[in-house]
Amino acid sequence: MSICDIQIIGNDTKERVIIYRQAAMLEQAGFFAVGVSETAAEYEIARKAPPFGVLLACFGGQGAVQTRQGWKKIVPGQAYIAPPHVPHAYHCDGAGGWNFCWCTFIENGTAEWSTINGPALVPFDAEPLRLAILGLYLEWHTCADLSRLSEWSRLINSYACQARGTGTQIDERLIRLWRNVNHNLSRKWTLKELSRLACLSPEQLRNLCNKQLGRSPMAHLTRLRMQHAAILLELHPEMKLREVADSAGYTNEFAFSVAFKKHFKLSPSTWAVRHEKL
Repeated sequence: MSICDIQIIGNDTKERVIIYRQAAMLEQAGFFAVGVSETAAEYEIARKAPPFGVLLACFGGQGAVQTRQGWKKIVPGQAYIAPPHVPHAYHCDGAGGWNFCWCTFIENGTAEWSTINGPALVPFDAEPLRLAILGLYLEWHTCADLSRLSEWSRLINSYACQARGTGTQIDERLIRLWRNVNHNLSRKWTLKELSRLACLSPEQLRNLCNKQLGRSPMAHLTRLRMQHAAILLELHPEMKLREVADSAGYTNEFAFSVAFKKHFKLSPSTWAVRHEKL
């Protein structure tokens, strides 16, 4: 799948967006942002190395999405889903525009997004998810009651999980482990410490991670750190490289830069500049 980064929203596109900093429950559920978009004909998005995945559910018009089998049309009754760190692309496919609700999600140990075999199209009724996202959006922009924001966020997570399907059921010990690690990525974690936190031996943890996540514990830790760093660089391009490296658990800027470039095929500085322009 050959993709280059593109972000064309269009002057006539209408979007209602909430990001994780506006509703804490979104972050706890693993979401980076949610929204409802009513797009114009020129709308187009493509990401070559996204630190987050995407769930996009169509409720009007027609779009086109890039799947493992190539480009496919997406119409009401379908959703497009792609896991984190996997290229994804989609655009409006018609003069009448394209309407969809969407969630971008990260790996934080609380959901099984990394087990998705995508990008792919799946059957899905967008209406409940659309209404839940609009409910969250309206609550934030009116009363901003914390309990109601939490309830809307829980609903969004519930509906999004329906689109994801059952998939691989992640062991509860891994969920607790990576949730804790994700909130303390600056710590210098060792395999022994991770094993102790998961109440497993190092070999048991290694086998469980390889079986359910497809990678070793330390490889998954690096994946979470790179995702965290990429989001920081995208949202805060003013941050110094040393600050980003420290936040991602690296005391050496050079080692961080090498790891980042190996993961995303781009240097941290290039990543920040590229996303600042998008």
